[in-house]
Amino acid sequence: MAKPVSHHDLTELEIDRKKLKSVLQRFLDINQKRLEILVTNAEEAEQNFIHLLPLLFHINHPTLPGFVHSDAPCGLVNYQPDRMVVQLAKKYARSLEYKPRALRQFDIIGIYLMGSAGSVAYTGQSDLDVWVCIREDLQESDINQLERKRDLIQLWAKSLGIDVSLYLVTAENFLDKQDAQEDSEQPCLLLDEFYRTLIYIEGKYPLWWVIPEEWNSHYDLYKKKLFENKYLSENDWVDFGTVEKIPDTEFIRSSIWYINKALASPYKTALKLVLMESYAAQYPNVKPLSLEYKSFVYNLVSNATVFDSYLLMHRKVEEYLVLTNQLDRLEFVRRCLYHKIKVRLTKFQRKRSLSVQIVKDLVNEWQWSEEKLQQFDRRQHWSIEEISDEKRLYVKQLVSSFRQILEYSKKHPDLYHANRANLMRLSRKLSARLEQVSGKIEWMNMNFVRYIEERHLTLIRQKKAKDIELWSLFDHPLSQSEMSSAEPVYQCHSLIELLLWSKINGLLNERTAIQFRDSMQVLSYGELERIIRHNFQHSFSFEVVDDEVYEHSPEISQITVFVNLAHDHLAEMARQGIHIITDKTDPLSYGNEGINLIETLDLVYTNSWGELFVVHFSGHNALPNCAIALLELYQRQKLKPEFRYYCFSSMRGEAMVSRIKNLLHAVLGRYQQPHPCQLYYVFGLGGEYCMLQESEEAYAYSIAENRHLLAQQLISQRDRQQQIVFDPQCFADKVVNTALERSKPDQQKLLFRVQDSRTLSLCFVDELGGVVYWSVPATSSDAYLQQMQRFILYTNTLCHITSSTLSLEQLVDDKVTEHSVESEELPPCAVTVAIHPSASGRQLILTAKGERAEFEERDPKLAFKVSSWLERCWGHGVEAAYLHAVEFPAIDNEHLTCSQVVLEKVRIEKQLGLI
Repeated sequence: MAKPVSHHDLTELEIDRKKLKSVLQRFLDINQKRLEILVTNAEEAEQNFIHLLPLLFHINHPTLPGFVHSDAPCGLVNYQPDRMVVQLAKKYARSLEYKPRALRQFDIIGIYLMGSAGSVAYTGQSDLDVWVCIREDLQESDINQLERKRDLIQLWAKSLGIDVSLYLVTAENFLDKQDAQEDSEQPCLLLDEFYRTLIYIEGKYPLWWVIPEEWNSHYDLYKKKLFENKYLSENDWVDFGTVEKIPDTEFIRSSIWYINKALASPYKTALKLVLMESYAAQYPNVKPLSLEYKSFVYNLVSNATVFDSYLLMHRKVEEYLVLTNQLDRLEFVRRCLYHKIKVRLTKFQRKRSLSVQIVKDLVNEWQWSEEKLQQFDRRQHWSIEEISDEKRLYVKQLVSSFRQILEYSKKHPDLYHANRANLMRLSRKLSARLEQVSGKIEWMNMNFVRYIEERHLTLIRQKKAKDIELWSLFDHPLSQSEMSSAEPVYQCHSLIELLLWSKINGLLNERTAIQFRDSMQVLSYGELERIIRHNFQHSFSFEVVDDEVYEHSPEISQITVFVNLAHDHLAEMARQGIHIITDKTDPLSYGNEGINLIETLDLVYTNSWGELFVVHFSGHNALPNCAIALLELYQRQKLKPEFRYYCFSSMRGEAMVSRIKNLLHAVLGRYQQPHPCQLYYVFGLGGEYCMLQESEEAYAYSIAENRHLLAQQLISQRDRQQQIVFDPQCFADKVVNTALERSKPDQQKLLFRVQDSRTLSLCFVDELGGVVYWSVPATSSDAYLQQMQRFILYTNTLCHITSSTLSLEQLVDDKVTEHSVESEELPPCAVTVAIHPSASGRQLILTAKGERAEFEERDPKLAFKVSSWLERCWGHGVEAAYLHAVEFPAIDNEHLTCSQVVLEKVRIEKQLGLI
């Protein structure tokens, strides 16, 4: 590094005019080499554009591109087009007759290229960044005309297939107000990049060239001496200033910007990102790369590192990674540089001889094998496995860079606080784009290759266990003999996930030929075609979203539910010769056997962060698991998503879609309504009962194999209020849902219904929402209701509830009426049962008319023995007895609810044969 000098040294300094001229010539020689590389690498249209650009700003001609008005600002300092440029301009403006003329003033100070132009990294797909320096004192109306001219020239370039950005700058303010201006919040870093990458086109020379590095701290004084002592003429030079101390916040903001860009252009920003890390590591004693470049020029260093700006940056990054012993990252950065350059050493090169030689020298230095080079050179034809390997490497390096930036900023609290919002957005963006979580479709090709296209795909379904199936995808036709040894490119448990992954990653399109093998022999070509066609008709895709969305939690606008993809239980039974004719058509409990026809459910949704998810549920409990997943999604949502439902099965598909739609809508609706107490939603499922519940902000479900076990689960837990909701198709008897609809907290309701004079169905809802449902023969219904009332009143006393809370109602033809049981003589024998624990389970001690007997509850002949005992004691059997009271152990009396006691009464009545 050059030794700093003092202000006193400057006053004594005699500047060597010859040396000044020599330094200028060195920069111009490097400038010429960069121009040669640019022209060599550029297509003819780009070459013509670069040649014509100064003339377009020098004159106003109505047929030239960019013309706004004849009085628009123009005139480029120290510029006169040569004959070749004039002839080229006549191709676009045949009436052009250029005549040099003296201008009173020049509005354009100079035109300069910056960026990758003129380096080995410049390709036909690269963009051109151009600084057009204008006068400081232009009026706003003049600037508006120049902005209009700039926009028209950019549009003309775009029509030629050239991606160019023209920035109108001044010597005092080089931050153009175009949104596209990169690093607009990092002026020091932007100036650093400008000086080390610039190509002078026409106009004034940049003064920075001729001010030695050692005078950087006295830059303005040295400049003053140059002009005041007439070493240089101000008419020939423009001064954008020097690169002063770079604020640390610029490193953070620039790194954030580069990581964002890296997600869309993986190889373009790798070097720049690590360069920012190296700057941050040197802070506060940072020597910008532009000053190192100037030092090389002044010290007569002449090699590719000096005249190629990308190679200059690579050497700086290489030095940093070697010193910090990050050799794995160094190898990756070299890969990125090679891919960015796009010179293919294993292929024939028709031009770019200088670039080719530079790349050859680099590869020899890196000691890459021929095999590695061949793999890199056929990148546009990489398989999905190779792209996957590349992504893993890239993600590792990108996350490493983000962590280092985060750690650096956290060491400086003020810096972290100033950039906290940007860091949070970037963290969420990286999570959305790179993090793999269960069910998320991974986007493999982060623009590593232009596109992936496989002409032939093979899908295979295999049964791995009783309820586990596996779908495998192969990117080529597969014979039967190859199935056991071939490696799939993707495996999952869901057909829709497999197809969406294939589509998102470019393997599946309208021209792809697909063969499949299904070990279950269920999926047909017709169903597969319908599913694929549906996916192409709907917008299931990876979405790039604006950064603003990462300021908020992800939101889902639409959820698609696929029912029984590649599954059809009825069709499978039909193939086996089994046909079910029934009027019990509920898909959740089909036929007399109550078959659950729902075998799989798939949820597909994209959130506001652009993430695509497929959540697969299979087996007997697919529906409750799916309902819980939706409830958990819902509770994180502010806006409720729209639902779409599809089933491609040939048999009862519409009925299944309708049933699932109605059930899920009812469940989600119930749990979204205010429910201050515990809420249970119950529905029938394959001959069983499923009960959904919310517990401690989490959802769960339980399965009851029969109605009695369900009744036990529905009993309120001790002293907590609960609300029970039954699916409308859970019970054919309306007495249950009617009782629940009419129940109120702190009240008890006994609702009954006489069906066809044969059956008395009853539903009891206690003060805490506990439910007991049962039925008995309708004979002597009033007597049974009377003794039931008596029992409940006894239970009320047990549970400290007054008798005024009991309501007895009757359901007749969908109408409810209050009911009071007329006094009727009860059976002569009132039986009391005391429950005591025993070694074998529970012991029942029966008392009737002063007689007492003990029985084991598990005794299979319990009902017969009780009947015999009653007849021996007083000459009557069970038909003349009723259960008057149940006495529980003392410990239970303190905790039992009315519904628990009623359920126990009904259960014991049935065990004893009393009903």
